[in-house]
Amino acid sequence: MYGGVALGVVAGAAVSTYLWRQRVRALNLLQTSPLERAEQIISNCEDKLASIERAIDDLKIARPDPA
Repeated sequence: MYGGVALGVVAGAAVSTYLWRQRVRALNLLQTSPLERAEQIISNCEDKLASIERAIDDLKIARPDPA
């Protein structure tokens, strides 16, 4: 029984922390200018593209072309 209560408390704390972080992130987005938001989006896209390119390069190294 105590284990269930402890698990509930931990799960509640995790959900609360997640929701609080989402709220803070949303408030920060509202306070930034549209240009700053656009720059952040572009930066995130560039990071994701770089990550994809690295993954493709890793796959090419792991599996050389049979031709």
